[in-house]
Amino acid sequence: MKKVYSILLLSLLAGFSSCNKWLDVRPNTQIESGDNFESEAGFKAALAGVYLNMSTADIYGQEMTWGLIDVIGKQYSTYLPSSSYINPNEYTYTTPANLNRISKMWIGMYFSIANINNLLEALEKADKGMFTSPNYDVIKGEALALRAFHHFDLMRVFAPAPVTGTDQKGIPYRDKITTGNVKQFTVAQDLTAILADLEAAATLLKAADPIVKGSTVPATTTGYLRDRQFKFNYYAVKALMARVYLYMGNTTKALENAKEVIDAQVFPAATAATASTNNRIFSSEVIFHLFMSNLQQVQTDYFAYRGFPVGMTKSPTEWSTIFETSSIGSGDWRYVYQTSLNGGYYRNYEKLNPAYNAGALNRMPMIRLSEVYYIAAEALKDTDANAALGYLNTARRNRNLLTGLANLTPAQIQTEIFKEYQKEFLQEGQLFFYYKRLNLSRIEFTSTPGSAAVYVLPWPDDEVVYGNTK
Repeated sequence: MKKVYSILLLSLLAGFSSCNKWLDVRPNTQIESGDNFESEAGFKAALAGVYLNMSTADIYGQEMTWGLIDVIGKQYSTYLPSSSYINPNEYTYTTPANLNRISKMWIGMYFSIANINNLLEALEKADKGMFTSPNYDVIKGEALALRAFHHFDLMRVFAPAPVTGTDQKGIPYRDKITTGNVKQFTVAQDLTAILADLEAAATLLKAADPIVKGSTVPATTTGYLRDRQFKFNYYAVKALMARVYLYMGNTTKALENAKEVIDAQVFPAATAATASTNNRIFSSEVIFHLFMSNLQQVQTDYFAYRGFPVGMTKSPTEWSTIFETSSIGSGDWRYVYQTSLNGGYYRNYEKLNPAYNAGALNRMPMIRLSEVYYIAAEALKDTDANAALGYLNTARRNRNLLTGLANLTPAQIQTEIFKEYQKEFLQEGQLFFYYKRLNLSRIEFTSTPGSAAVYVLPWPDDEVVYGNTK
């Protein structure tokens, strides 16, 4: 299926009209650069185009977050009768509709990677003198990190988890623009390539990113280096490294990277005052988020209560179970502010509703500080339970769970971490990857056993065109 995909940049990239040509992807991911890389502005626009593509429905604007990945993580049990997610909810990935959805995810991710590679190749040829310091290093660091980010999530969707064996077939790691075949890596080789990109990104951004604590690059509220949470900043790189290392079972390196983010104290904890009024995504704690202009429409189309049948939500029993409302959880800010009671019976998702996020409008969280605390706790549970509980209790207090956990075994700590993943990542696509990372025998609220058939989504037929493996 050879198609040409174009992204209209609209208001987000006003003034960067040349990006449209740059973002027209040719079959086999051939990309036409033209004159777009003759100035710093062209490189900025190209990188902005990558972020915009990430927010499209085929990937992080829907399917890789609150859409398919949360559906198969059982974040919902109730759907409208017309919902196209009913079959994936039963882990039936091979229907024509579902294969089409999965194919678009694959293509959308490699589409971003192709554009990133084009940008990186142009950077290698560019005259650094055209860049305002430190923008060259910032742009290159973000691009390398984004390439790792996309490949890692492709792994988490389309390849077996490392816990089941790292010598199994992974996904194609594309680090250059080519129409030829690329070798299909093993899981171990993919992880090595991902970490190499992240290490290179961290080196560049540590010296160039104004978000870094103690940086000599002045922070600014205007200009290109503003709003670093909307970009793949230095701490997003370190948090992703912690995520990757935990996924591969290296708790020492996971803890090392998690601690760097935590100890920097750059992302302040959310407060009840902001959560209750205009910031229900707790944006001060979001390390990296995407801009999404259509969240109101998403809320209306998929989550808004409209009588019976309701939209995408959980059953009353599931809400009560997850948040432990009969004991400690009735005051949990995630329960109180990110859901709402409608019709006297069903609770509905309100987390991403712009009506309750005027102070953090149109943001899709991608990496949270809370996850870094969970990673630190899991990395320490077997060697220093008290320290593990310290991290976990801090994250819980930040959600108004004020009763501290104490004297727990490693298994009990892991159970509490699992509960936090269920609560914290509603509509963000991370719960499914928790199940997969640990190869759990069952996804909660379903009788379907955990297996490769559930945890590894089928590659699309188009992979021979867009993946070109050999």
